[in-house]
Amino acid sequence: MLTQLYRQTPRLSYGSKSEVIISPSRGAGRRPQMRVRPELDPDVDDLAPVEPDVTHYDEAHFVTYLRLLDAETDDADWTEVARIVLHRDPLADQDRTKACWESHLARAQWMTKIGYRRILEQAVEEARLTPRDRP
Repeated sequence: MLTQLYRQTPRLSYGSKSEVIISPSRGAGRRPQMRVRPELDPDVDDLAPVEPDVTHYDEAHFVTYLRLLDAETDDADWTEVARIVLHRDPLADQDRTKACWESHLARAQWMTKIGYRRILEQAVEEARLTPRDRP
């Protein structure tokens, strides 16, 4: 098995779920920032988003998605991942928990194939529309 990072429960917090970052990218050396800070160990909805664009929920759950992908790489048992990463009890409600796990894993995989492109496209568009600082 690999490092099993999905098992590590982060101890830091970045603030409330509704914390929104409003700081447009300007000038050399600055990069576009996400609209929402990712949370280190958030609770999850029953189902991940299915929208064709990256959502605020996706941004807040980037770390969750990474932990799910890491667990998949390790061939971890889905019930263990659901308990640790998604805070779900597969013994209490197996069908609902499995649907939650499948949904979030699918969204994590979508982020690696399509979602990241949407983020890059958004950054390019913001850079194009943002006036550049002149020396």
